[in-house]
Formats: sequence, structure tokens, C-alpha cells
Amino acid sequence: MDEKKMILRSSIQGMLSMLIKYSALLLVVFIVFFRLRGYQQSLMQEYEVGYISALTQILDTDMELIELGILIASYFLSLALLAAILYLFYKLFSLLFGLSSTTIIDFNHGRIIQKALRFPFLRIEDENRFNKLIQVRIEQNLIDGLVQGGTLYVEYLVESSLDSQLRVMVIPYIKDPDRVKRKLLTL
Repeated sequence: MDEKKMILRSSIQGMLSMLIKYSALLLVVFIVFFRLRGYQQSLMQEYEVGYISALTQILDTDMELIELGILIASYFLSLALLAAILYLFYKLFSLLFGLSSTTIIDFNHGRIIQKALRFPFLRIEDENRFNKLIQVRIEQNLIDGLVQGGTLYVEYLVESSLDSQLRVMVIPYIKDPDRVKRKLLTL
């Protein structure tokens, strides 16, 4: 690592709290989905109907109106749970693609370069000029604090011939953000 250059890469340790959150949600949704499917199967076996014939051949069954309403509601709930499962898988894959994020802060040339791949097919490369770092803020939840991970918010000054601006850059999923913050503010 160069004396006046910092390379910050995303890490599993930095995103562990988000991985735990999405995995736990996925587990809960799977449990609810399979419990609901078990209820649907028991209702169908009780009245000897199939998954679709319970709706198409209602008059041929002994099913009561309330049980039919519950079955129809469970169909809609199953669709909503399947959509939630797909969404959570998408969020997990998007999160894992975040491991490709790299931020280079070059104090010699006054540049900040961010490179990342996003799920499914997006490549981001952003380069900004800066004159001075103003503030570095750390955001951690409980799990991030325990595993020494978190998100950095870097506020920097950009001066031009006409005016100056304060800008904020977000660097997610950083391992040991306290050490990185101290190092950034001393360079």
C-alpha cells in the first residue's frame, strides 16, 4: 500500500449483519411457506381434491364456503411468499456482488476512485477529485460492532475556480472501520 494512497475493499466481515438479516428472513419465509403448503395439502386430502380442482370443481366437493375462502386466501399468500423468496434471493445475490467493490483514495493526486459490480449486469466506475477530507463517519449496527464491520461516510471538499462544494461518499461493508477512519484522517 502506497504511503499516500488507501485501497478499501468490501469484505464478508463488513456485510455479515446484512447476510444474517437476509438469511434469517429467507428462513422465516421458507418456514411459513412450507407450513402453509402443509395446511393446503391437509385440506385437499380431507376433501379429496387437487390443487386446481379445489377451485374449478367446487360444486363436486363437500367443502364449506369458509374453508374454500381460506384455501383461496392461502393460494394468494403462497404467491406472495414465493415472490418474497425470489426477492430475498435477489437481495442476497446483490449483496454478494457487493464484495467486488473497491475504493481507492489517492491523496497525492487528490482523487477518489470507486469500482463495483452490481447484480445482475451493472459495472460502476466513478472518479471524483477532492481537495481535503472533512469528516469520516462510521455507521454500525450491533452485529457490525461485534464483528468489526460497517459503513463509512466520507465527507470531502471539492474546490473549483468558481466555488467549493462538500460532497459525501458512501463506502459500504468495510472491515475494521475504526482503523480505516483513523488512517484516513491522519493522511
